[in-house]
Amino acid sequence: PGDKVDDRGVNASINSGVGNIRITGSGAIHAVNNAIRATNFGSGSTTVADTGSLNSDAGAFAISVNNLGGAIDVTTGPGGVTGGGGVQAINTGANGPGAVSVHVGGAITAIDAVNMGILAQSSGTGTVRVDSVGAGNVTGGSLADGIDAVTTSAAASADVTVDLSAFPVSVQGGADGIHAEGINGGVAVITSGLVKAGSGEGVDASASGAGNVLVNGVGNIVVTGSGAGIRATSLTGGVSVGQTAHGYNGSIDPQGGGDGIDAFIVNPASSGLVYVETGATGSISGKAAIGILASNQGLGTVKVVTGADIGLSSDAVGLDGVRAQITNGLNLQTVEVDAGASIYASENGVKATTVGLGGVTVNQTAGTISAGKDGIQATITNALNVGGNVVVTTSNGAAI
Repeated sequence: PGDKVDDRGVNASINSGVGNIRITGSGAIHAVNNAIRATNFGSGSTTVADTGSLNSDAGAFAISVNNLGGAIDVTTGPGGVTGGGGVQAINTGANGPGAVSVHVGGAITAIDAVNMGILAQSSGTGTVRVDSVGAGNVTGGSLADGIDAVTTSAAASADVTVDLSAFPVSVQGGADGIHAEGINGGVAVITSGLVKAGSGEGVDASASGAGNVLVNGVGNIVVTGSGAGIRATSLTGGVSVGQTAHGYNGSIDPQGGGDGIDAFIVNPASSGLVYVETGATGSISGKAAIGILASNQGLGTVKVVTGADIGLSSDAVGLDGVRAQITNGLNLQTVEVDAGASIYASENGVKATTVGLGGVTVNQTAGTISAGKDGIQATITNALNVGGNVVVTTSNGAAI
């Protein structure tokens, strides 16, 4: 009807064999159904590289690619992508080795409430990756994630990566802003532009097996619902939000009262570490319940380093500024908090505890800690812990 085709703009398919599908161009496509649809039920790959304006009506992804096992590679451009959903790239082969890759080169917008801006998913052993090749924004529906990158394979090779560091990309979702989920492969999310979430988390990165989880970047995060700014969890792998000397450097504003950062290991047998570091521009607003919650149920360490303020003198966080804890009575490792900026908390400024057999260390190197209860609370609660030490150090110029 009008200036758009009645069904699909481009519809390419292979039912069997080893052939590949390749769709390229820069022209505009407007269709009632998918602007581009590619289905490869053989073992070959599918490539879509169209930088033009791609539009579909409600009820259909503008770009939809479905492979049985071969690699999927989708690149969008400055022309923009708009549809019921933005880009859907799914590898359904249970043992398919093909990677799923989506490269963001412009605006991608979902107009259906339940559809994502980007859905990149694999049931096979290949990686899932979303990255940026140009500036833009990705917007999911009012009930959906902005970016959803998931593997359901337990293969160690099945990493999930959302790396938007090459070009600034803003992401918005009515549920999570960015959702990245794996099992035994690594899960990494690197932000660059504003990340905004509704009912979910700003960034939700998780591994339900042995995969390590990393969240870092410079994107500011706003959550309008009750979720956390960043939630990073692993069953048995390590969890890091920020990295040593390269802390998370975007501000975090959980407007609905969620935590600023949650970092968890949830398996008592895990030897993984929990590490959280914020950089100089990685402040956490006073709307947070807990500024940073770092918790290890396993056998590894917990360490938190703050480089930016948590809360404000006029707007303290609702509970603790930093809560770092080991909750496994057999854990021999240390809980450490290095507070390098001001903390304003309605309860404890820093609460560092272990129920295990190791020590607790808190270093306040700069800033002011203002708290409704204890400025620094450092505790060992295990009566069998006869060797662990509690060490608290405050530096010249710091104040409580």
